[in-house]
Amino acid sequence: YTGKTGSGKSMAANRDIYEAALSGAKVLLLDPKSERKDICKWDEKLTELGSELNFISFSTKDEDAGKLDPFLLFDNRAEAVEVSREIIYYLLNINIRNDSAKSSIVTKAVKRVGQLAEPSIRFVKDELRHLVQENDMLPEEHRPMALELASILEEFEDVSLARLIFGKRMNDENV
Repeated sequence: YTGKTGSGKSMAANRDIYEAALSGAKVLLLDPKSERKDICKWDEKLTELGSELNFISFSTKDEDAGKLDPFLLFDNRAEAVEVSREIIYYLLNINIRNDSAKSSIVTKAVKRVGQLAEPSIRFVKDELRHLVQENDMLPEEHRPMALELASILEEFEDVSLARLIFGKRMNDENV
């Protein structure tokens, strides 16, 4: 939807979304300004949609921390491990071909997190530190690298929207 301010873009989008939902379509609406809930009051006014209408916020607020943690999103642990590993590779700029040592270290840590009773991507930094403490887990020359990776990951817990992935979950509603 494009057009000038006040030309009815939001109204047209709202109508199309509403009609699609009423006809049984699955709708995923990304609403970064939370206009549908906070301004339009869809949660109060669109009662005919019943439980088909859910609002999930993604903000920098504490209540939204951890909502995009792969271990929360995926029922399959193996998928959660894989997605967590890929996220960490991306954020740490790890290339499997060029950074085989870093890749190996991160993979070990993520797999260990995946074996926890209540895994979370934010525990990868702790596992990296544990790998350093356990004598037989890492070669001596890789230990400083593991500590450095842990320190970098720790910084993401307090960085704006990265908290959606790495933050400690404060709220299990609407996950």
